[in-house]
Amino acid sequence: NPTTVTTNIGYVTAQDPLGKTVYDEDTANVTVINAGINVTKTANITQGHTGDKVNYTITVTNTGNNTLYNITTDDIILGESFYLTQLNPGTSKTYYIEYTLTCAPDPFINTVQAEGYDELGARYLDIGTFTVDIIKNSSITVEKYVSHLLNESYQKTINSTIGESIKFRLYVNNTGEMSLNNITIEDQLPDGLIYTNGSSTPNEPEINNNTITWNFTTLNSEEGIVIEYITEVVDCGNWTNNVNVFAYNQCGNTVSDSDKANVTIDCEKPCLFFNPHSFDFGTMNECAHNSTTFEIWNGCTGLLEYNLSWECGWIINVSPVTGNSTGEHDNISVEIHTGGLLPNHMYSCNITIRSNGGNATFPVSVTIGGPVEPSLRFNPSSHDFGNMYPDKKTSTTFEIWNEYNNTLTYSLSENCGWVDISPSSGNSTGEHDTITVNIDTTGLSIGKHSCNISITSNGGNGVFTVTVTILEPKPCVRFSPHEYHFGPLYQNETGSTSFEIWNGCQKTLEYSLVESCEWVSISPMQGESTGEHDTITVEIDTSGLTVGVHTCDVNIISNGGNGTFTVTVNIIEEKPVIKIVRPEPNTFYFKDVDLFSNQMFTNPIVIGPITIKVNVTDPKSNLERIDFFIDNKPKYNTTEPPYKWTWNERAFFKHTIKVVASYGDGTSAEDSLSVFIINLARS
Repeated sequence: NPTTVTTNIGYVTAQDPLGKTVYDEDTANVTVINAGINVTKTANITQGHTGDKVNYTITVTNTGNNTLYNITTDDIILGESFYLTQLNPGTSKTYYIEYTLTCAPDPFINTVQAEGYDELGARYLDIGTFTVDIIKNSSITVEKYVSHLLNESYQKTINSTIGESIKFRLYVNNTGEMSLNNITIEDQLPDGLIYTNGSSTPNEPEINNNTITWNFTTLNSEEGIVIEYITEVVDCGNWTNNVNVFAYNQCGNTVSDSDKANVTIDCEKPCLFFNPHSFDFGTMNECAHNSTTFEIWNGCTGLLEYNLSWECGWIINVSPVTGNSTGEHDNISVEIHTGGLLPNHMYSCNITIRSNGGNATFPVSVTIGGPVEPSLRFNPSSHDFGNMYPDKKTSTTFEIWNEYNNTLTYSLSENCGWVDISPSSGNSTGEHDTITVNIDTTGLSIGKHSCNISITSNGGNGVFTVTVTILEPKPCVRFSPHEYHFGPLYQNETGSTSFEIWNGCQKTLEYSLVESCEWVSISPMQGESTGEHDTITVEIDTSGLTVGVHTCDVNIISNGGNGTFTVTVNIIEEKPVIKIVRPEPNTFYFKDVDLFSNQMFTNPIVIGPITIKVNVTDPKSNLERIDFFIDNKPKYNTTEPPYKWTWNERAFFKHTIKVVASYGDGTSAEDSLSVFIINLARS
C-alpha cells in the first residue's frame, strides 16, 4: 500500500579510538505515482432494425491519483477519434457518437479504446465494448381468391361452366419489419383458363403463354398490394391456379410465399348404349359365311369414344373396330366363318366394347350342324367380252370351289366351236380352282353370240355364260411419227422428211392428205392400205418465210379416222455471204487484164499480177474486216470497201485464193478459188 510520497531514512554510527560513539542520519523522499484509466461505452438501445439510429455514450475516467496526459479515445469500428490534453485524478470525459444500423455484421459489436500517459511517460490503456442485435424480421404473404363476376363473393374454390368469365383477387402484404424491393408476382394459369386482356388492376401484367407476371419496385412494412384480373373458362376439369410472390429485403435476402385457388368445371359425361345386346346365328354348316349388325351410340352427353376386340378366330371381321358418337347410332358389322368348327357343337364369343362411357360385351353364338355333302360354288357366273372384230382371240377366268365338306368333283362342257375351256374337270376340298375360258371370233357373224359352259358336280350343277358382240370390220388409220421439226434453217433453204401411214385394223384403208401451207409439199397426196406401211414424203422450201417459228398441219382424212402430221421449222437470220468475183472462172488474164473466156479452162489462168475483188452480203451490218489468203497464208486485210487486193509476187502453177469475212458477233464467212498463175515478179 504505497503512499503518494515514500521517505527513506539512513542511519550511521561509529566509535573513535577513545571509544566515543559518533552518529549521523539522512533522509530521501520518493514520490510513487498511482495512476489508472477506464473507458465505458453504452448505447440507447441493445437491439434494432436496419436503418435505426444508435446513440453511443463513451466515458473516459482517470481512476488513479495522478494526472494523465495526452489521452486518446478511438472508436475502432466507427473510426471516430477524440484527444484530450490531460485528465486530472478522479475526473471523467464523455463523448457521443450516432450510428445507423445496417444489415451486417450482426450482432453489431462496437469497440472503444482509451489510452493516456503519466508524467513519467508510462502508458495506460483500457477497452470497452457494446453489442446491438440487428432485427432482420422480413416476410411477405400472398392470398388468392376467386369469384363469379355476378354476385361477387371471393372463395378459395368455386364451381363454374365453360364460357363463363371469372375474377381472381390477389392480396400481397409485407408482414415483416423491413421494406421489400423488386417484388415479383407470378401467376400460373391452368390450361382450362385464359387471361382476359386489359382486365387487370392496378396494371397489366407481362404475359408468357400461361404465365402472367406483375412487377413492383418497393413495398414498405405493413403495406399491401391488391390485384384483380379476369379469366375465361375454356375447358372442363378441376383447375388449380397457383400464384408465387418473390421479393428482396434491404439485406438482399429473398422472401417468398405462394397460394392457390381452385375452379371446378364439370365435364360432360358420355355413356355407352348398344342394341341388340347379343346375337345367335343359329345352326350353320361347316365352312359357311354369315354376318349380322348391331348399333352403338352415346346415350348421354359429350363425346363417346369406343373400341372393340375379340379373341375367337371364327369371327373373321368386325367393322369398324373404333369410333365415336355424340348421339348418332354407329352400325357395327360382324362377319363369321365356320371353317374348322366341329359339327354338332355350339360356339360363343364375346365382342368386348371398351369406352369412356363404360364397358360391355356383345355375345355372338353359332351352332354347327352335322356333316354335309360338298356344295358347288363358282364366281363370277358370267362374262361379257364386249365388242370384238372377227378373227380376234381373247380369254377370261372364273373360279370353282367346294363350299362345304368332303371332296367336290366337277366337269365342264360346252357346245360352241369358238369357246375353249382349260381345265375341263377337277376337284376341290375348299381350295379355289381357276378355270380359263378362251374364245376365237374367227368365223363368227356380225352380232351378239352367247355360249353356256355347263358345270356338272357331286355338289350341284351350274352354268357359266360368256357373251361377245361381233362388229363389222372397219379400217383404222395409223401413222408415225406424228410430227417433225426441221430445226433452224435460213431463208431460201429446202428440207425433207417422211412418215408412214398404214391400216391398223381390217379391210382397206383409203386416205388423202391436205395442207394449206405454200412452203410445204406432200407426195403422194393419197393412197390405200390393207396393213402395209405407205411412206409419205414431206418437202419444205423456206423461200419467203419470215424469221421465226412456222408450223404447218398436214391433215390425214380417211375412212378409218383422221389425224394430223405437224411440220415445224425455225427460220433464222440470213447468213452472211462472201464471194470472189475476180478473177472469174474460165477466164484468161494477162497483166491484170481479162483477155477472153473459154469453157475449156477449169480454173482462171493468170499471167502476171491479178487484182482480187470480193463482194460481201452483210445482213447483220457488223462486218469487221476482210482477210486475203494465198494457200492459207495471210497476205492482206482491209476494213473498208471496195474489198480488193492486187496479188503481185513470184508464183507458178496452181494456187488457192481464199477470202474470209469476220463479223462482230464472232461469226465468219469465207470463199475460195483455185487459179493457174505464172508471175515472174520479184518476191
